[in-house]
Amino acid sequence: MLSRGANPASGEGQVTSDSVPDIGRALQHARTQAGLSLPDAAMRIGVASSELEALESGTVSRMADRVETLRSLRDYADSLGLPGTDYVLTLVELWPSLDLPARNGDTGVVPVVSVSSAPAGGHSPAADYGSAFPADSTGVSDNTITGVVASVSPSSITDTRQVPIYETGVVPAVRQGAPRYLKVLVSLVAAFVILATVGLIMHNQVSRWIHTAQSETSSLIKTGKKDAGLSGNSGGSKSKNNSTAASGPKVTVVNDPSGQGATMTIAIPTFTVVVATDDRPSWVQVTNSGSQSPVFSQVIDGNQTQTFAVTQSTTIETGSLAAHFLLYNGKKPITYYVPTKAPFTITFNTSG
Repeated sequence: MLSRGANPASGEGQVTSDSVPDIGRALQHARTQAGLSLPDAAMRIGVASSELEALESGTVSRMADRVETLRSLRDYADSLGLPGTDYVLTLVELWPSLDLPARNGDTGVVPVVSVSSAPAGGHSPAADYGSAFPADSTGVSDNTITGVVASVSPSSITDTRQVPIYETGVVPAVRQGAPRYLKVLVSLVAAFVILATVGLIMHNQVSRWIHTAQSETSSLIKTGKKDAGLSGNSGGSKSKNNSTAASGPKVTVVNDPSGQGATMTIAIPTFTVVVATDDRPSWVQVTNSGSQSPVFSQVIDGNQTQTFAVTQSTTIETGSLAAHFLLYNGKKPITYYVPTKAPFTITFNTSG
């Protein structure tokens, strides 16, 4: 079959064969001499075992793509140490003699191409489907073609090869929302801003209330001290609540340890207690000793006063810090008392 000298694997000489089966038997003999099985040989060149079986049996008509057949033959022969290009040229010369069925105007003329110039996939993506490597498909000039290119038949209805999908260049618009962590972060920041705003408003409001209460209490104390004839050094502190004018009666004050009650005794037979409120209202209840029911029990509006006469013992209960007590001997001020807690209960007694 082969006139290649004593060593078929040396790559010298020309392939001389009268038929395609002779080429197949030469390939099978070389594979057997190399100690390779069909799967091993197919794995070495990256083709299916069925393709190598078709080459060795000479039934290349079962292989639909002639260019792929020529490439597989070249790679297979080269892997066995045989001159692959010579085997390809020999198969091209013998191919027209094969009894192949014609498909859709196939003229039977086999294109002879430079196998080394064919692309790896067997078909150039740039070429028309079913082309036999025209020059504009491979990017190689016409002088690389070694034979006559036959007419190309249209693809048959049984052709199962994949049809290339062409890119239209139109990209569908994708609406992408904000990441979840970004939404959570924005929500937290918004909540923090709202809380900070509310806290600032409350702080300013409470500060204003405190300032107003302090101003009103200070004004009331100053007025009471002025009416009682006390000096400015006596202050409005709790320790000065039992201070009296130099010419006034003796005043004794006993404060309850809880801070919510006190007893005040004035060394005169009778005196008057004035309950005054600042701009806030306060509930007030007044009960005389020996009486089962209160003589007064209602809310005193802001900036209002109620006067009660004390002849023996009188107890006054207040519901808020808005209420203060001013004591008079007739029209002359004696002293004053400002509760520090609410509710507050104070008992006024007479002596002397």
